[in-house]
Amino acid sequence: MNGLASGTRLQTRLFWVDNLRNVAVLSLVLFHTARLFDPEPWHIKDRHTYLAADVVVALFNVWGMPMLFLLAGFSMMLSLERRSAGRFAGERVTRLFVPFVFGIFALVLPQVYLERIAPADLVTQSPLRLDVGFIDFLPRFFDCCYDKANFSWHHLWFLIYLFVYSLVLLPVFLALRSAAGRPLRGAFSAGFANLPMLLLLGLPLIVTEARLRPRYGSSHALVGDWANHAHFAWLMLVGALLALTEAPRAEIRRRFPVLAGLAALLIVTALFHRFVTPLPMTRLTWTTLRTMCEWVLLLALIGGFARFDRRVPWLTGFTPYAMAFYMLHQTIIIALGFLTIGWSDAPLSKYLAIVISTTAVSLALAALIDRHPVSRFLFGMAGKRRR
Repeated sequence: MNGLASGTRLQTRLFWVDNLRNVAVLSLVLFHTARLFDPEPWHIKDRHTYLAADVVVALFNVWGMPMLFLLAGFSMMLSLERRSAGRFAGERVTRLFVPFVFGIFALVLPQVYLERIAPADLVTQSPLRLDVGFIDFLPRFFDCCYDKANFSWHHLWFLIYLFVYSLVLLPVFLALRSAAGRPLRGAFSAGFANLPMLLLLGLPLIVTEARLRPRYGSSHALVGDWANHAHFAWLMLVGALLALTEAPRAEIRRRFPVLAGLAALLIVTALFHRFVTPLPMTRLTWTTLRTMCEWVLLLALIGGFARFDRRVPWLTGFTPYAMAFYMLHQTIIIALGFLTIGWSDAPLSKYLAIVISTTAVSLALAALIDRHPVSRFLFGMAGKRRR
């Protein structure tokens, strides 16, 4: 999520990382706006649900957050090239933990309040409703915990997860970078420089989804969320290993057409099974199919963006604002969804209006936040003010 420092050598390695991460962050607007219209409960809902929104949500769930964690591991490893462990850990506090705490009260609290005063007939994620003004709600926000009470961190779960993973995995990443880790780096580079072995890296994800997901689900509550911890930590570890080894990255770039075709086939099959006609498959077969959709698509996206490893002014230039944009966008979507609850006769127009408005307002606010050192600190924006 955080922008990566540049140096001439690193710039040639990082443009595709920045561009791919920025696409994932920007696409969150499409995803979370679709959550207003899909059948699953969310913080604010339209009065009707639509299949197209369900498909958009399903497609993003395949790759969006997994890609952000994989790229976080990649970026973390590169960051350790020019930072000591102590400096890196200190930056995690200012770049992740401070925005997380600030965002809970500045950005999540209004989301919970709007859900509490929403019409009772909306099928929102939490059924509680309150007849209170915003000022009176402020002390009640500390009632723990959502969805049975009010206190929550909503979409900011990504920041606290990334913060914890960064500190927990830091000794592992330092060991991989050290002289003692050279044999493991060499073994990974040699062993995973071909397509079958790269695909095999998805096996731990399948095991996680088959064994842990049925038991632990996905709570984003940090404590006890073991399926997500295993899933995302593995992606960060693989991202770090890819940052350290050129041969597997070169194979991913070279095999992009095959990976893209395989990803398309898997995704079409999964969508057909879920939304058209269920195919004869066991739970384990479905879990394997869904998880391989994720892993192969991640590899395909990496290969495609790595082939186009250059600066794209409008996309690469978004990097400094990615954190603020991520923090802001869901609050704006929920506010607009709340204000347009009665607009249900033109769902596509409503969807596009919210997407465009959210993107514009989030970018404008991110630019304003960039103008003052205090706001930059609170939103985890590193470096000097952008021109």
